[in-house]
Amino acid sequence: MIEPWFTYDSLADALGIFVGDGNSARTLDEGHGRYVDLDADGNVIAIEVLGVSHGFFLDDLARKYGLEAEIARVAPRLPRQFYRAAHASSSG
Repeated sequence: MIEPWFTYDSLADALGIFVGDGNSARTLDEGHGRYVDLDADGNVIAIEVLGVSHGFFLDDLARKYGLEAEIARVAPRLPRQFYRAAHASSSG
């Protein structure tokens, strides 16, 4: 894994968090305007978030894909007015 970094496009209201090297071979729709890009080996290389100004959360994706450390390193630099550090999961 690389040192995580991100880009924020205010015109597109989109955020890209990059946690790996390589090219995207597949994109998974994780709901809530969040997409996970995987390389050909199934490793996460990026998380894309659309509609950032409506607020977003990443803790569930961090757990699901084993990215807790990477998200923790990039979280302090994310747009604070939009990022939610924790999200209550719903049961059902």
